[in-house]
Formats: sequence, structure tokens, C-alpha cells
Amino acid sequence: MPGTLDAADRAEEAWVHDGNLEQWLGSRAYKRLTEWSGQGHLAHKLVRTFDNGGTDAKVCVVDRRDLLEGTSQRLVLKLDRFTGSDFGTTEYARHRQAVHDSGEWADRHLARLVDPPIPVGDSWWLTFQGVAGNLDQFRVLGSLMRELYDGAEPSCIPAQLVDVYEAVISGMLSDWAGKPKIDYLSVPDLLRAHFVYRLAEGKPLRKLLDTGAEPLLMLLRDPSLTNGIELAVPVGSSHGDLHVENVLVRVQPTVVPADFRLIDLANREDRAPLGRDPIHLLVHMVNLSLRHLGTSQLTALRLVLLDPENDRRDQLPTWLRDIIARTYAAAEQWIEPSGYGPDWRRQRPLSLYAAALMVYVRRSTRPEDKPWLADLIRNAAHTFLGTVKPRAEPATVVPATRRKPVEPRPEPPGEKFVVGREAESSMFAGLVEGRAEESLLNIYGPGGIGKTEVFKKFRGNAGQHGLRFGTADVAVCGGRPSAVLRELCRTFLDGEPAEPLHGVLDLLDIHDAVWDVVRASGGVDTMFDAVGSPKAPETLQATVDCCEVALPPNLRAVLNNRFSLDRFLRSSDRDLTVLFGEALGAVMDDAPAAVLLDTYEEAGKLDPWVRQQLLPALPPQTRIVVLGRNKLARQNIDWSDHDEILSHPLSELSEDDAKSYLRHYGLTDGAALDKVYRFTGGYPLVLVLVRKLAKEVGGWQAVGELEHSADRDQIAGQLLDRILREERVHAVREVIEKCAVAAWINPEIIQALLGVGEADAREQFELVSQHSFVDRHPEGVRFHDKIRELLVERLKFTSQAEHNRLQERLLSYHSSKTSGLKPAYE
Repeated sequence: MPGTLDAADRAEEAWVHDGNLEQWLGSRAYKRLTEWSGQGHLAHKLVRTFDNGGTDAKVCVVDRRDLLEGTSQRLVLKLDRFTGSDFGTTEYARHRQAVHDSGEWADRHLARLVDPPIPVGDSWWLTFQGVAGNLDQFRVLGSLMRELYDGAEPSCIPAQLVDVYEAVISGMLSDWAGKPKIDYLSVPDLLRAHFVYRLAEGKPLRKLLDTGAEPLLMLLRDPSLTNGIELAVPVGSSHGDLHVENVLVRVQPTVVPADFRLIDLANREDRAPLGRDPIHLLVHMVNLSLRHLGTSQLTALRLVLLDPENDRRDQLPTWLRDIIARTYAAAEQWIEPSGYGPDWRRQRPLSLYAAALMVYVRRSTRPEDKPWLADLIRNAAHTFLGTVKPRAEPATVVPATRRKPVEPRPEPPGEKFVVGREAESSMFAGLVEGRAEESLLNIYGPGGIGKTEVFKKFRGNAGQHGLRFGTADVAVCGGRPSAVLRELCRTFLDGEPAEPLHGVLDLLDIHDAVWDVVRASGGVDTMFDAVGSPKAPETLQATVDCCEVALPPNLRAVLNNRFSLDRFLRSSDRDLTVLFGEALGAVMDDAPAAVLLDTYEEAGKLDPWVRQQLLPALPPQTRIVVLGRNKLARQNIDWSDHDEILSHPLSELSEDDAKSYLRHYGLTDGAALDKVYRFTGGYPLVLVLVRKLAKEVGGWQAVGELEHSADRDQIAGQLLDRILREERVHAVREVIEKCAVAAWINPEIIQALLGVGEADAREQFELVSQHSFVDRHPEGVRFHDKIRELLVERLKFTSQAEHNRLQERLLSYHSSKTSGLKPAYE
């Protein structure tokens, strides 16, 4: 009939005008699309939309029909805005460059550009991209995450999701970026390289920065915090804005983790920091998870992001814990062959800091999630500042003196009682007597299990049997090989004459003096001009003359040439390690010796040095004991290559040993012994806290009922609360409760955190130094690591605001104390 449409006409009309697509794009953009499409006899129909992640961009899947040929194809359509003036930096231009540069990798993993951009007006553009294969077989990574949490029938199981994250990171680093190039950047420059366009006028991060009051931006706004720090930054091809909404993963007919596509290259760069993409993807994933986790899990998540081996990792969903661990492991597997693994790990907190800030200011971030992100930002900043110290500002002439440690009072004799651990003592005896096949004993277990007491017992056993030994607590060595070597030399000597080791100590003094000169001069970059000559030779000479140690003429010459100094600084740790090994061999003269390293979970960048330099340098008859929270092969997979390791997990004390400990401290009633043992489970930290509680309340009879729990941390926390409420702890309660935010304490830190006078701070330091909760530290004292962890969690639970305030005070203190700190070059 005239004026009516048959079925074929109606079908074509549906193609020519799609109301759903018009509503999604908006009338103006849709009108421009239909005008452009009409010229090519093309039509487009909306299939599905993608989450835009809170941006102005709109992304969807459309079917395109060629009305002349009658053929169709499925494409990704994107409407986005470009407000710049350099059209060589549009997403289309960057994408085309990436395809050109990336060869086969681009064919497998980058979306295919289909048509040139279509102008819409007011800086808006339409672009089409194709994906090899059937788009219906792909899902956005973010939707896979939401399926797991929302209870929908998931497209993949959790273990496959873990494989996807690992495959994406491995593919982008190993295959796309390839071997890393290195740029040397300051901390603010590295952060700007992470943020890029986000610091442009009008952007949320720029607005936050311009307020001048937001403490979260401390590392970017206040260069004095990281003055002179120069980082060796791996750079290369980078996506620039990798997150869960722009990664497509094949899920049909089966999940193929390595078959992924990247659909948004608006910020792709040829030479960008390669730590940005993996961490950015991880933090975006984490942001989706926050609303689904409990309070304790949120705390654990923050700790595990900063340290994937943290004891609380098992509180997280297994797949979430494994995504974090395997993302980090994939990145480290890529970087390690280049020798820049330590630099990579040192910079990871900065990438976390930057990524968390970027998510913090996103419009799509829920307001209730921002406090958690703010905590992560602060913690990442403090973690970085705790491992890489700033150099001093250039000075006129600053005497290069090293700070003397504040010596705490000796431990009370009663604190030295150690019970049990016969099995471990037998292992140590077999090791040093040559009866064991292995040459390295690895004792590991969670915080509070008694590793340090075992360390002390081994040290005592070695002394009783006349075995020469050297010890070092890795946690107090500041990540510096020279500090470990100094501790080993000092303890091997222990008052005995051994000229070769005295010679190594002399060389270590010279080594530290050179670093002091570099620090006092403001860092290597400040010292020299472009051709490597001193900018201020007279000032440099005066600084050298002020050294505590007289530098020999050859090192004075080294300090006057940048290139010679660079070589010295980069090779000095290796050279000193070799000399230490040779000196130890000369002293031992084929007699057995032992090296004991405690708190190895804090090794960080020292771990490759221990594996690759220290152990090979030791005489063959030397036996090594490493104690830490983690099994060595789990702390770093490279330990798996060492065949001669005897690994032994440390367990709770047996019932007999636990009761012997309690009897030693005055609990003799049989029924009470049974009750306290059942309460503690033989866990050493809990035993110590129960004994401490009995002391503070005036005896075992006053302890009262003990509430049992399967959670050892909860038990320990309850005991800690009771101890801190006792009147006898009143004099140091505030120091214990608040100064636990600091890795170590001295009178100055007490003064800075508590706002007391110098005399009061000194008095409180003397009192807390006698407390059983603290150990010696080169800068003063430090809390036992597990006690400190419990104290910090207690403070945050009581008042998050107070915790944040104390952290800000601590950061301000450290930023004002650049003198006397080792430069980050090391």
C-alpha cells in the first residue's frame, strides 16, 4: 500500500536512525554522526555501553552496517573532548603512533583504528576502534570485578581474574615496554610524570594543589622533604591511564588471560615512568573493592599494598591478596635482570602515592572511600621517606659529622630469660658444626612468635662454644650495606684484636665521610657543573677539611670530579663487601664462623645485596642464619635458586615450656597455670604481655578473668589495653600510645610529637628506654615490631584524626632534620 513500509524497509530505517544511540550520544553528536555516515552509506546501531569511570567521555559498542554492500561489523565508538592546541597529542594521534611503534604487540593488544576522527564541535570528537575477534567474547575488566562482588553469575572464577592482572602487567612491561630505559628524576619530577595532564589548569588535582592547604600533596608541594634525591626511574612505552574500565579481556568461549585489548590510549607516552601503569591499575581495582570490605580488612589492604608480605595479608579475600602479590611479582620479574630491582621497589610507594591521589580526586570516587585513600596516600609518603632520606640543602661550610646514637639504659636482667627452643638450638649446633648439609638456616614466623629471642639464644650459644660470630639487625641498618658491614665487623671483633677487620672499619669510616661530604654539599647535582667540575671548589675543600676522618689524597681527587665520584659511589658497597669477606677469611684462618641477620623482613633493597654480594664474599666455612617474618623463598623468589637453605617455621612454645616461663615469673598454682596457658596458647608475645600485666597490677592474683579469643592479635590488643590503663604505666603511657607512629624514638621525636619541653622529653625517653616494650636502636629506642603494630592500630581505632595529626608532626620533624641523614644516592 502507498505510504507504508514493508519489513525490509522498517529494518533499514531502524539502522538509519537509532533512538537509543541518539539518546546515549546526545542530539548534536548523533546528528554529526548521521551526517558523516550518510556520505559513506553507513549506519550505526547501539549494542551496549561501557562505564565511563566518571569522566566526560562516552564509550559504547555499535554495529556498523554498509548499506551498499549489506555487510556489518562491530566497533567501539567513543565521544571525547580534546581542548589542547597540539593535535599531534590527541588520542587518535597517540594511538596511531603506538600502533606504528609497537608492531605485532599492537596487533594483538591494541584496538584497531577504523576511521579518522569525526569533529562534533566545541572540541568534541567521535572515533571508531575495532577489536580483532568477536567483541561479544570480550568483557571489560571492571565488569568482571563487579560480578565477583555483586553475586551475579561471573564470567570468570577468581583465580582466572588473578591470572588476567598478571598477564596484563607482564604483557605491558615485558612485551610492550621491553628493556627499561633510565631517566634520573627528582621526586617532584617523578610525581609530575605520573600526573601529567592532571596538573593542567582546571583539573581537580590542580585545584587541590592550588589551595595550598592540602597536606596530602606534601611530596609535590614541599621540595625540601626530598631535597636532592635523585631516582633512577625505568621509563618506556606507557599507556598513561590504565584502569579497569579500559581493559577488555576475552572470556568466551573460555577465559584467556593473555588475550586482552586496550581501548583508550588518550594519554599514551613513549617515555613515561613504567611504575605508573601497574600501580594505577591496582589502585583502581582496590577502589572498586573498598565498599565490600570490613574495617579490619581495609586496614590489612592498606598494609598489604605497601608490603605484599605483611602478616595481615591472609585477612583479605584470597584473590585480592593474590592480585596484589602477583602484580608486584610480575613487575619485579621484568625489572630484576636490568639490575634496577631495588630502585623499582624504592619507587613503588611513590607510584602508590600518585595513583591514590589520582583516584582520590576522581568524581566517581565515593566520599566515604576518601578517608581510606587519604590514609594510603599519607602512609605511602611516610614509607618512601622512611627508606630514602633527603639530602641537606647546600650550605656554606657544614662539618660532616655523624650523629651519635642515644644509648638507652641496659635491659633489666629479668627480661633476658629465654625458655625452650631446643629444636632450633639443635639445628644451629648442627649447622655450625658442619653436620647439616645446608649452610644457611632460615628461621621464620609471624610477629611476636619469638624470633628475636631465638636470635639472642643463638648468639649466646655461639659465644659459649667459642665460635666467632657477627650479627646485624637489618631493621636498624637503614637499608645500607655499609651499616650491615659495620655491625658485622663490630660484633666479630667484640673487643678482640683482629687487624684485618679493623682495617675494614677504617675504610667504612672513610666511605661514610665521603657520603657526609656529598650530603653537606647538597648532593652530587649541586656539587658539579655540566662538565663535572666543582661549582664551588673552595667551599668543597673547606667541607672536606671539616671531616672527622682525614680523607686520603686519592679520594680528595675523586671528590673534585663528578665522573670519578659517580664511579666511587656506585662501586663502594661492592668493593667494601669483597674486602670484608677477605678480611674475615684472614681472621678465621679456616675456622668456622657464623653470620646472624635478624628482622630480615625489613631487608628491602638490602636483599639483592645479601644474595648477590655478601653471601658469595663470605669464607666457605661461614654459616649463615637469617631470621624474619617470611620464608626467604617467599620474600624473594630468587632465594629458590639457593640449594643450601634449611627453612624452619617457628611455632608457639610447648605447654611445658610456656608453663616454665610462667613459673619463672612467679605463677606456681597448677590451676592458674592451666588457665593462663589455655589463654595464651603458648604464643610468646601474649605470654610476655600477660606477665607484664601481672607485674603492673601487683601480682598474678590481681590479673582476674582473661577473655579467650582465637585471634592472637585481639588477645594481645586486649592485654595491651589493660597494661596501659594501670597507674604504674602512667608516666610513659602517652609516649607509648602516641610515639608508636615513629619507627624509632629519641628525645627530639618525643618533643616533636607530644609538644613537651626538652627536659621533659629527655626524662620521658629515659623512662621509656627501660620499658620491656622497647629495644635498642642506633638513633635511640624502638618498639618491638608487633607491639608497635598493635599500638598503631589501637591509636587509629581510638582516634583516626589524632593518628593523622601525629603522622603529620612526624613528617614535619623528619623534613627539618636533613642534616646527618644518608643521601638517597646509596
